[in-house]
Amino acid sequence: MKASEIEDCENCPLLAEEICPGGMTSSPNGTPIEPPCYSFDDDTDLDQWISDYYDSQRRYEEYLDRKWKEEQEKKRKAEKAKKRRDYLKWYCFDEKMEVKKARKRLAAHQAAVHFAESMAFAINTTNEMFQYSERVSVNKKVDDELERLQNALADAEMKLKEKQKEGRKTEQYKSIV
Repeated sequence: MKASEIEDCENCPLLAEEICPGGMTSSPNGTPIEPPCYSFDDDTDLDQWISDYYDSQRRYEEYLDRKWKEEQEKKRKAEKAKKRRDYLKWYCFDEKMEVKKARKRLAAHQAAVHFAESMAFAINTTNEMFQYSERVSVNKKVDDELERLQNALADAEMKLKEKQKEGRKTEQYKSIV
């Protein structure tokens, strides 16, 4: 059936298929909605248009199903990753605490070294202003202690990485779904 053969909405196949509401209508907010036949050319085959309409609806529903499945898969993977991170967090708790303590000790020592260098600079500047010959410098033991703390931090981080690798090989980690 061609679009030019339809004279009123009562014998329209779009109305029978419930694709068209039947004439001009409006949405709940008052926007007018034209029926699909207003945009048809006179030679439009309505049976072909209806089958194309249902094909596009089917493709859209398949797209929505595929999108929903992908979102569910993404959520499942994210949940699995979170469970694994939580497991490793508790499996490596002692090592993480050791790294945290080493970082705090290093940060505190670096702050003390910075303060000592600032004080030495201030004293040397003051002595130079008053033309005193005495100059002060930061003790070399401070640098040795700083290096020792940096090595301790590196060792703690290495132990943590090894413990994490060990944790990933456990049966409980592998069984997390």
